[in-house]
Amino acid sequence: MQTYIPQGELYISHCECKETALYVRFVTDYHPESNSDASVFCVKAEGVSNAEVIALFLCERKDANEMVYVGQVGSGLLVESEFGSSVEIQGVSVALTTEAFNAEELKEILSRVYAWYLSEHNALSHAMNRINSVRALVNEHSRRIEIKAATHARGTTAATLYAQQLGFVSRILAELDPN
Repeated sequence: MQTYIPQGELYISHCECKETALYVRFVTDYHPESNSDASVFCVKAEGVSNAEVIALFLCERKDANEMVYVGQVGSGLLVESEFGSSVEIQGVSVALTTEAFNAEELKEILSRVYAWYLSEHNALSHAMNRINSVRALVNEHSRRIEIKAATHARGTTAATLYAQQLGFVSRILAELDPN
């Protein structure tokens, strides 16, 4: 058995069972911060005594879009779900390979990355709207302080306090300035 087993979170993109043979494809979540040369981790097991039970477990994880973790156990593999349930793949032969993404996997990756993009874009838009609201409030507060400061003679305690407040508000506005 090839010893390279990807570490970290994987998703099941395909699971197929034919009698005692089991074929499974695992992919990374392809998060933008993940390995850019990611590929598909494939498992082909022959002579698996409980292949249908294992396939059912893996298909349920696939359908639920659950992350799984894969590790070596003896001459087989342990597949553990993100919620702690697990299954061992033991057979007469267990072969591990890496392959390129197929069209279905690329479509899923594109869909997932696009959903992340939309989520981040919406979060940024919301944050910018909040910053713009704060900027408007601080500008209004600055305008009111200027009006109040104008009613006091220079050098008075009130004029000094208003000048300090205007200085502080100006620093806040400078931090909120997008340029």
